[in-house]
Amino acid sequence: MAEERSFHDLLCAVRTKDQAAEQELFQRFGPVIRRLARVLLVQAHLQHLWEASDVLQEVMKSFFGRIEDYELATENDLRRLLKQIARHKVWDHNRQERAQCRDPGPQAAGAVSSLADRKACDPQEIVATRELFQRCWQKLDEFEQRLFELWQENKTWEEIARELEGSPEALRKQLERARERVRRELAMEEAMP
Repeated sequence: MAEERSFHDLLCAVRTKDQAAEQELFQRFGPVIRRLARVLLVQAHLQHLWEASDVLQEVMKSFFGRIEDYELATENDLRRLLKQIARHKVWDHNRQERAQCRDPGPQAAGAVSSLADRKACDPQEIVATRELFQRCWQKLDEFEQRLFELWQENKTWEEIARELEGSPEALRKQLERARERVRRELAMEEAMP
């Protein structure tokens, strides 16, 4: 196995868009960011909506896209920067999710993403949530319904992939696209007179 480059050499190579250097940096710092992302997602109650690998990819995309803006003297400087980017990514995502819940527009728009997390106390809210869930459920095809059920059972994407015979990332994206599609459809229905 090739010897690890010095931090300075690695950073210089990454700045020249050297893919091998980018991969090495990803491998060196990825586990730290992934661990932090898991903790942050649990603290923000987003672990069912976003995975640590999603956060890691967003962090690295942001870092590589703006690498020229950063003055980094040591590995610790980079580690601190990547952790800060991760915190901001999770906080931003949390703000967006919370804003969807507060949105006074079509109430159905955020329902699909929050059905697993919300617990209604008011009997009218329980009935409304059930009706909304039924409308959402009817808009999913049979495969998407099964995918949603497995996800609601808190199975990992690897477990879901084994059961449905697909790739974890593809299935996660498929569920995300289905949720977005249902949100749009419900929002359009709510907007109609």
